[in-house]
This record gives sequence, structure tokens and C-alpha cells, in this order.
Amino acid sequence: MTLFRWISLVLLTVCLAHPFHAEPVEHSDTQSIAKIDWIVHSLDEEKTHASLWYYGFTGLYATSTVASFTIASTSHDPIVRATQRVSGWQSLIATGGMLLGPVPSAWAADDIRSMPAGTEAEIKSKLDAAESALRTSAETQSFNRSWINHALGVAVAGGGAAVIRYTYGHKIDKAGGGGRSVREATVNFWSSLIVGELQIWTMPVLSMDRWDEYSKKKASESLSIESVRLVLVPANDGLRAGIAMRF
Repeated sequence: MTLFRWISLVLLTVCLAHPFHAEPVEHSDTQSIAKIDWIVHSLDEEKTHASLWYYGFTGLYATSTVASFTIASTSHDPIVRATQRVSGWQSLIATGGMLLGPVPSAWAADDIRSMPAGTEAEIKSKLDAAESALRTSAETQSFNRSWINHALGVAVAGGGAAVIRYTYGHKIDKAGGGGRSVREATVNFWSSLIVGELQIWTMPVLSMDRWDEYSKKKASESLSIESVRLVLVPANDGLRAGIAMRF
């Protein structure tokens, strides 16, 4: 191989190892800021609905928990003590479910908006936080609308009714007459199930649509040109230059 071709191969190796990026850092930052603004706007669109739903049902379940256990511990009526104790545990489970499944769209927009964005690292951190908030909201909404959550609601309602009927049934029937435990169990089941279904069907779902839209845009961007390389290729009649694009 001639010296000329050796030099050509060295140049080719250097060019392949050091790509010329198609987009400057400033343009990348501009795109990231635009994404942040789009996500924050999406979260703002849902903020009022999400706040009313999340804090409303969390407060409702927490209040019901305290009230039920308080009544159960102070009442002299054995039927009331039994049914309210069960209702208290059902409300406590529901409160835990709300706390374990937060909906960031209820508060995240203002938090993200207040984050600094003066450097490339701060912009990246802000974008990560925005994406996480929208994704978490979407995932929570998706789970709450799934059959699994409906099944959990039926299980909690059915479990409470079963405890009233079969654990406290004899005591309730003795204090309130035959068949009273069945009636109390039925009331407990349907009241618990209706509130649970109301929680599910009144939940905001905008974040699911916005996250799906954002994910598709992000996937589309990943298919665009990532870098451009200058390529020098030795040929029989000399050296040929070209541009290689990686997709």
C-alpha cells in the first residue's frame, strides 16, 4: 500500500472518531426549553381538575377514616361499633391508595416553572423533572382507569361486607334482629363501591393524552439525524471525500 493510502486511512479513522454534530448546543437548549414550556402548559391545563380530584378524595377518605374510628370507639351501639370499624379500615386503605398514587399535575407546574434554567445542566434537570411529572401523572391515571383498580375497589368493598356479615354477623343479628347483618353488609358494599367508582370515573385523564403525544414526538426525533461525519475514502485515482449521516 502506498504512503498516500496510509495517510488516507489515518484521516478516515480520525474523521469517523470525531463526528461533526449537526446541531450546536444552543439549538439543543432551545429545543429543550420548548419541550419544558409545552409540558408545563399541559400540566397547567389539568392543574385545577387534578387538584380538586386528588386533594378532594384524599381529604374525604382521611376525614372518613378519623370519623369512623372515632364513632366506633365512642358509640354504645354494638352495630354501629362493628360497621364503623369496618368502614374506618376501608377508608384508611383508600387514603393509603391516594397517597401512594400521587398525581403530580395537581402541583408540579409551578414547581417546574420556578426551577432555574441558566445553564445546560439546569435545563436538562428541569426537562427531566417536567418529563417525570407528566409521565407519573399519566401512569397514575392509566392505572386508575384499568380493570385492576376496578377489581381492587370491588375487593375492598366485598371484603368489608364479608367482615360485617360473617365476623360481626352474629353480634349484629342479636342486637338488631335477624337479617340485620345482611342489610348492613349490603349497605357497606354498595356505598364503598359507588364512592370508589366515582373516584375512578371523575379522575382527570388529560396527562395520558399529553404523555402519549409527547412520547411519539420524542420517538420521532430519535429517528432524525444525530450527527454528520466527514468521510475520506481512498480510491484508485486518489482520495474521495463525502459526508456520512447516522440515523
